[in-house]
Amino acid sequence: MSEQIYEFKNVTDILVLDEKQFERFLADFKEWFHFQKQARTEAEKLRELGLNITLADVIRWKDDDMIGVGKITIDVQKARDY
Repeated sequence: MSEQIYEFKNVTDILVLDEKQFERFLADFKEWFHFQKQARTEAEKLRELGLNITLADVIRWKDDDMIGVGKITIDVQKARDY
């Protein structure tokens, strides 16, 4: 199986998954949820120090045909100068 990447911006976006994919997604989503809660708390602390970190409000999920998260990938982008 190829490791397809899905992006969920709206709750209804998950409806493209079949039942087996959905079960794998739920297990991964639990880890995403805990990671996001912690990351947002840490980002707020850094904001108080003057460092602005923005976390995406989308979920990008790679269906690797396994339950559980093997790794989390973080994309870093330099802020644009306006």
